Amino acid sequence: RLEDNKRLCQFWWDVAELEHGIKEQEQVLSSNDTGRDIVTVSHLLAKHKNAENNLRDLEKYLDRLDVSGKELQDENIPGSDNIPPRLAEIRDYINKLKELSKARKERLAGGVEYYQFFTDADDVDRYLYDTLRVMSSEDVGKDEGTVQLLLKKHDDVTDELQNFDQHIKVLHAKAESLPQEAREHPDIRQRLDTTLR
Repeated sequence: RLEDNKRLCQFWWDVAELEHGIKEQEQVLSSNDTGRDIVTVSHLLAKHKNAENNLRDLEKYLDRLDVSGKELQDENIPGSDNIPPRLAEIRDYINKLKELSKARKERLAGGVEYYQFFTDADDVDRYLYDTLRVMSSEDVGKDEGTVQLLLKKHDDVTDELQNFDQHIKVLHAKAESLPQEAREHPDIRQRLDTTLR
């Protein structure tokens, strides 16, 4: 009897430990923080992935507790009749956390795409400014060699400007591939308009 009671107490101790671990993961998996730039979002994604892995490990631990609980119940140890409903509650809780986790992961992935869009838009803007700088330069060269070099640069820039439309199309395609919430964000539309000007 004493040994059975000890096993049951250890079982409930393990259940309490499991619940504590789940609550720790819940803080990460249910967080509303979506970062402020691509670096912080990537960091949050890494933390999220780690929490997902921990939750999977906790679920495996719950499976082992389920087996132990059934053994305790099969042996008709007094107090073991509370085991199945308690473990079912914990399993439901884990399943709800998995749903929260999936939604958060999608938000974070959307955040990566959102901030990557701005990085790409910055690249297009830099490219355009460099091109405009070359085109608007008043440098006409000092001798035939520098004039030839400037003409070549000018021809290269002219070719690049003709290809610029492709860069804009790619940027628009990236904007359209963003998650709907990000796609409809005023910053995205404003940035596209600014780049087109």
